[in-house]
Amino acid sequence: MSMATETAVEARRREDVDDLLNTRLLDIAAALIGADAIAFTESGSDGDGAHRIVSVAGYDDELAAYFTQGFLNEDAGMRFLRTGPVTGTWRDCPFDYRDSRAAQERFLPRGFADGMTSLVLNRRGQIRAALHASRCAPWRSDPGAVRAFAAIAQALAKPKPGAGMDYPPRLGEHASRTPSPAPALSSREREVVRLLALGETNEEIAAALCLSPRTVAHHLERISTKLGTRSRTATAVTAVRLGYA
Repeated sequence: MSMATETAVEARRREDVDDLLNTRLLDIAAALIGADAIAFTESGSDGDGAHRIVSVAGYDDELAAYFTQGFLNEDAGMRFLRTGPVTGTWRDCPFDYRDSRAAQERFLPRGFADGMTSLVLNRRGQIRAALHASRCAPWRSDPGAVRAFAAIAQALAKPKPGAGMDYPPRLGEHASRTPSPAPALSSREREVVRLLALGETNEEIAAALCLSPRTVAHHLERISTKLGTRSRTATAVTAVRLGYA
């Protein structure tokens, strides 16, 4: 096999890994917030212009295409998010989003009654990625779900090996830093975190593994310590990125 062929094969393998990772993270996001449709978009390396769809589930082609350009340039909710909150639902807008042109022409006719978007900005304040979700019933007020959604948007936008986007490192990060080896999880811990990544509660994990909820909680505490995470969402996202879920 020539060097050029090996390089092409490796590039395809990395793309396949990236696609799988994006799909798993979208599954986690949808399960955590109860979304009926979800889409992740990203821009070119400069953060300007139209986005492209990276992963999508539950939206038709027309609405998915709207997220790549129309939402960025025309949507009233988008203008609100750019003023500071970055992540929010329809009800967070200072106006009734249901009366907006986008809601009336695009979302409500398709049966969506609420939506949530999280923007990921580069250092110049440009939108380099966005995570969108819609639900056929209104979301109940849950700040924790909004924070979880924003955390997953950040995880999806984080540069991955082989990704074509050349984002600058985040504050406190150094591009040349050698990645640390993944922490070792026991076989039981892997089973627990795999179910956590599917959106299962402690009680559901306990029932599936024939454990007590308290034992599951102890496992999750140890897993969180090993992974260096502080929330269930961060633990699930980190586990997926490390290949444990």
